[in-house]
Amino acid sequence: MTDLTIDSGGSTRCDSEWTSDGWQTESSHKLYLVESGTATYALPGHELRLAPATIYLIPGGRPHRHGSAQGMFVHWLHFHMISPVVERRLARIDRIISWPAGQWSWWQPVWHSIPAWIERRDLAGELRLQALVAAVLAEVLETEGADPPPDPRLVAALRWMEVQCLKHPSLVEAARVAGFAPAVFNRKFSAAFGTTPRRWLELSRLSHARRLLREPGATVQGVAAACGYANPFHFSRVISRRFGLSPVQLRAKEGP
Repeated sequence: MTDLTIDSGGSTRCDSEWTSDGWQTESSHKLYLVESGTATYALPGHELRLAPATIYLIPGGRPHRHGSAQGMFVHWLHFHMISPVVERRLARIDRIISWPAGQWSWWQPVWHSIPAWIERRDLAGELRLQALVAAVLAEVLETEGADPPPDPRLVAALRWMEVQCLKHPSLVEAARVAGFAPAVFNRKFSAAFGTTPRRWLELSRLSHARRLLREPGATVQGVAAACGYANPFHFSRVISRRFGLSPVQLRAKEGP
C-alpha cells in the first residue's frame, strides 16, 4: 500500500530569492537531489545545510523554512501519499532524512527525466518517478519500526473507496464492503489509519484535484466538476482550507 501521487517537480537553480518568508506549512512531502551549491532547510527543532551529491526526504504536513541558497541546483519532487498506512508512518518523522547520492546512482536517469515529465506529463514518466519515491520510502520505513498490518476487511473497503472517491461514495456502502456496521467501521478505520473515512475521501479528492489543476488548459470549474464538486466556489474554499492557496495560486506555484 505505497500508493502516491506526484504533485510537481523540476530541476531548479536556487539563489537568495528562494528564502522563505518565515515558517510556512507544506502539505506535500519533498524529495531533493542536490547536484551543486548549498542551502539551509529547517523543520521545527531540526535545521541542516543541504549539501551536493546528497538526497533528502523532507516530510510534509508541518512548518518548513528554507533559504540562504548559494547557487544550489536541485532536482526535486513534491508528492502526496494516497495510502493512509504510509502517511501515518511518515507523520511520525520529525526530521529531514538524507543519503549519499551515489547510493542511488541507478536512479540517475529517472532524476534527470523530471523536466521532461513536467513538460509532457506522460504516464510512463510518472510511473518511473513513483517507483523512485517508493524505493526511497521503503528505505525510510525500514528504519522507523513496523506496525501490525491493517485488517484486510478495512483494506478492501479502502480500495473500494479509492475507486469511488470522485463520486462521493456512501460511507454506509463502504462499511458494508468491510462487513461492519457504519459506526463500527468509522471507529476501526480511524484507529487503523489515523483519519476518519470521510476525511480520507476528501483528501483523496483534493489530491486528485491538485494534480488536475496543473494540467495544461485546466480550469477551476472543470477540475471541480471532475472531482465531484458541483459548486466551483465551494471547491475553491475547500482547496484553500486544505492547501493554504486558492486553486489559481496552487496552479501557478512551482518550485522546490
